[in-house]
Amino acid sequence: YALQTFLPLLSMLLFSAVLDRQLENVRKALLSSQSQAIDNLEQYRALFNSAREGIFRCTLNGTLLEANPSLIRFLGSTPGDGSWQALPVQKLLGTTQWTKLVAKLDAAHPSVSQECQLRDLNGKRHWVYLSLHLRSAHTCIEGIIFDLSDRRQLEDRLKHQAAHDSLTGLLNRRELERLLQLSLLSNDTSRFSHLLYIDLDQFKQVNDLCGHSAGDQLLKQLSAHMQNMLPKSAQLARIGGDEFVVLLREQDHFVALGQAERLRRSVEQFVFIWENTPFRLHASIGVLTLSQDICDWETALRWADSASQQAKVLGRNRVQQFNPTDGALQEQQRQLQWITRLQEAMRSNHFVLFYQPVMPLQTVHDELHYELLLRYCDPATGEFISPERFMRAAERYSLLVDIDRWVVRNLCQWLSNNPEHLQQLGQVNLNLSTHSLLDASFHIFLSQELMSKGIPPHKVCIEVTEMVALGELAVSTKWLKSLRSQGFKVALDDFGSGFASYAYLRHLPLDILKIDGSFIRGIEHDRINQAMVGSMQQIAKQLGLQTVAEFVETQESLECLRALGIDYGQGYWIAEPAPLSSLTKSLPTASARFGL
Repeated sequence: YALQTFLPLLSMLLFSAVLDRQLENVRKALLSSQSQAIDNLEQYRALFNSAREGIFRCTLNGTLLEANPSLIRFLGSTPGDGSWQALPVQKLLGTTQWTKLVAKLDAAHPSVSQECQLRDLNGKRHWVYLSLHLRSAHTCIEGIIFDLSDRRQLEDRLKHQAAHDSLTGLLNRRELERLLQLSLLSNDTSRFSHLLYIDLDQFKQVNDLCGHSAGDQLLKQLSAHMQNMLPKSAQLARIGGDEFVVLLREQDHFVALGQAERLRRSVEQFVFIWENTPFRLHASIGVLTLSQDICDWETALRWADSASQQAKVLGRNRVQQFNPTDGALQEQQRQLQWITRLQEAMRSNHFVLFYQPVMPLQTVHDELHYELLLRYCDPATGEFISPERFMRAAERYSLLVDIDRWVVRNLCQWLSNNPEHLQQLGQVNLNLSTHSLLDASFHIFLSQELMSKGIPPHKVCIEVTEMVALGELAVSTKWLKSLRSQGFKVALDDFGSGFASYAYLRHLPLDILKIDGSFIRGIEHDRINQAMVGSMQQIAKQLGLQTVAEFVETQESLECLRALGIDYGQGYWIAEPAPLSSLTKSLPTASARFGL
């Protein structure tokens, strides 16, 4: 009975004890969760306040609810100033851009990110990376902003450096080619109408006299000067050391020519002063109309360059319009086309060495004596082309020294490969350009090539034209003596073509006189030429020099020259030029060859 009486009470006591224990555990769990939540909230708040990135919350219509200090400072305000709160996000990003971003947010795609521009409270634009996330049952947007201004500035600086000349700040060649090609492919009104190719004259003198620092300063000042003379729609670029290009949008052709003339005058009037010394320059300007027929930048630059080169040929400091039917410009184009062919000829051995015998007229000897000639072998047709067709181009574009080196290198190699021919060789006459003769490094190269191939220098005769030898007598005498001191013979070519030949002849260290062909053609019928050639022979004999008559084209001319005492003859009547490779290792004697 007592058990029945107290059992419910005992059960209630036990249940209460268990319930208190559970409540205590729940209370502890709640306290722990509250503490964790507080810790998380504090961590979030610390992160929110200390983050370098801008963090914000806003409504769907862009009203800012919360922004961290970094974003507030980024917008140009201070954390204690509440002016930022009245600023909607769409005003920062622009209504159109904000609307497009919000339209991309939905349950399936709650996040969106992209680079965009943001305007701060002061109206200044910044490039940022914006990330948005839809929260709280689609009623709130959280966003993070990364400032990309430094990266964008670096990218812009790199782009500017890639498109502009580092010295003058003008467009460089690469950017000019890009703009020109885009314009040529365009058919709208933004297309450039004219191209001016500017080649400065006398710039090299400043570099040579004052150094490259002066030259750089001149280019910077002149570039700014020319830029001020051009309309805002024009583009000025520096594409070479002293070469500039202007792209004009003047639709009227005469207006473009007038602009080119004003630019020429501005360069003419420009005075550069370096260390109290004034310098003036001139400009040769080629003008090209960018018609629909021109579809690539290479053609446009080549044609405009041709016109500027023609302006130089016609006297410099002038404006020359490109005309495809102009014969002089066509010749300029042919010379430009030769540049690639000549460079390829030296790489691929499209040059061929020829020889033309030199015949003794007064004595008989069995040694070989000939002049070395150069021919270009067209790889497409096999035609042999004489130097008259390409030497002007080679001289204009500074390829003569390279060609001379090719000739010397291949001659020495051929003689080395034919020792019996070398043993029988008495003399080979070699024509060299003025640029090579005045180049000390070329003299060293010549001596080293002969030495390495075992070729005696006394078997080589260097031919020098009269105009070159007499042009700078003191310099000519110096390097002629240098050649003879090494064992080379020296011949004065085209003797008699100058007016002061006799007056300077005794001052030049020579071995041979080659009489100009104008005195030899038809000499058997011209008593005056006979008298002049006879006097040349007598003077040469007094000076201890041998004489060679060029352009011997008839038997009568040959007999007349022999009677006048000329030592050697050379010309088509004696033998026409032929490939050097056709010479055999063992040749007939001189008497058998020439019937002496």
